[in-house]
Amino acid sequence: MSTPDVVVDRTSSVLVVEDNPLLLLVLSELVGSTAALSLAGAAGDALTALQLSTEGRLDAAICDIHLPDMSGLDLIPRLRAHHPELVVITYSSAEIDPAVLVEVGIHRSFDKIHHPGDVVDALANRLAGHP
Repeated sequence: MSTPDVVVDRTSSVLVVEDNPLLLLVLSELVGSTAALSLAGAAGDALTALQLSTEGRLDAAICDIHLPDMSGLDLIPRLRAHHPELVVITYSSAEIDPAVLVEVGIHRSFDKIHHPGDVVDALANRLAGHP
């Protein structure tokens, strides 16, 4: 008797870092309701994000730049120290020099004039292998 093939349905684990509580809630709910994504954690500041990043697998992060305790640009390399393949999308009202995006390893940056759903969709597409 043969055993059936086991299909592993792996969702990508996402950390959301945003100091605006309402936007943090919206982004977290959107990530949690997207079939290919699972919410690894939601943090309103960088130190909480760093703590959450050590608690398990982390595939991606949606990160604000202006955080109360540290710049998102300083946080991202620290997250990547634990998760080298981390896919990062920033969602911020900060204007970021394209050279800095490349230097820090940000895969895509959205201004907060964009709908949060656009950010989550872009992340899901990127994780699925679509640019």
